[in-house]
Amino acid sequence: MGGPRVVAKSFMIGVLAGACMLSHPLGLASTWLHCGLQVALAMLSAGLAASMIGRLRRAGEIGAISRSFAAVGAVYALALGLVLADGWQQRTGAEVAVAREAGAVAGLDEMAQALPEDSRRQAREAARAYLRLVVDEEWHSLSQGEAGPRADAALAELRAVYLGSTGDRAGGPLHESSAALLKELGDSRRQRLDDSRREIPPLTWALLYTGAAVTVTLFLLTGTRDRPPFRVMLLAGGLTFALFLAGALHRTFDAALPVQPDAFLSVLEGMDRMRV
Repeated sequence: MGGPRVVAKSFMIGVLAGACMLSHPLGLASTWLHCGLQVALAMLSAGLAASMIGRLRRAGEIGAISRSFAAVGAVYALALGLVLADGWQQRTGAEVAVAREAGAVAGLDEMAQALPEDSRRQAREAARAYLRLVVDEEWHSLSQGEAGPRADAALAELRAVYLGSTGDRAGGPLHESSAALLKELGDSRRQRLDDSRREIPPLTWALLYTGAAVTVTLFLLTGTRDRPPFRVMLLAGGLTFALFLAGALHRTFDAALPVQPDAFLSVLEGMDRMRV
């Protein structure tokens, strides 16, 4: 009687696996729907394994397996928690870098008040062009870890405008303040681009997935034959979601949990209000 159920579950797993593989290349699913398919696939796979392994386990082995699960589970939980914490710290650092970059542009825009009228208009237009290019063009390429060439050119123009306008007062407070803000802008931009290229190393991914497989397998083997498989299914689904979340947190500008350009948009809105 178990044969038809095993065949049916295997067929469902095959369908979900095919959906997971085709959803990204064909654009048939969003990132979170793809995550849901992965979680469902892991849960069904664990349920199928539970129904097949239950008859192969000896009752006398459960105690030793339980002790192994407790040790392996504790170590794996610590490792996974460290990876998640590192991803959250990386995301927070990227948000801080974005805020500092936008704040530096806002500071340069305020400093333009002290420039002559022609230079002031040119400086503000250059600052606005940089912000708009970062939001409209460069932000979309950050998921691939690429900088926008037009944003690079706009930053170079912004630097030339401010340093050129204050060049005759080199050593003065306006020139020094402009140079300091431009340095902070450049440093924050480089940090934002560096954060967009960071990912979990392949070796770490291998350890995480291997540890998850071993943890689920040991938990599966600790139960009795009559225990329903939903517990191991929940564990497999929870670990799959945690691994997806770890990857999303480390890819700070990817589609799953991207850092938003709200700080840039806020500065742009402030500049628009000043122009009215």
